[in-house]
Amino acid sequence: MDEVRERRQERRGLNARLFVAGLIIVSVECCSRVQAGLNLSDPNPGTKTEHVALDLASELYKIAAVCAAKVMISVALVPDVVEGMRRTQLQSDFVLVIASICVLISVSCLAFFRFFVVG
Repeated sequence: MDEVRERRQERRGLNARLFVAGLIIVSVECCSRVQAGLNLSDPNPGTKTEHVALDLASELYKIAAVCAAKVMISVALVPDVVEGMRRTQLQSDFVLVIASICVLISVSCLAFFRFFVVG
């Protein structure tokens, strides 16, 4: 009975990390659309621009999306063993922190571009 309760608690922790990874994916998609709206001079999305802030934001969004996808895949493929779930939680925490920092920096770059370059 105690082992079942422990598995259930570990699974809840993994579900929370899966939810956070999904939120990061959604925020990356929303912010990349904002970036596409700010970059009015370039008709081809995904190409390099003359503005470093937009290029940096684009690269950081890609990194954040890859990190969140890695967490989602690792949570989906984790075995139903308590030790494996704990190890996956620790690795997921590290990767989610990196993804969150990337999203934060890229949003800051977009805000810089919007307020100081576009005006």
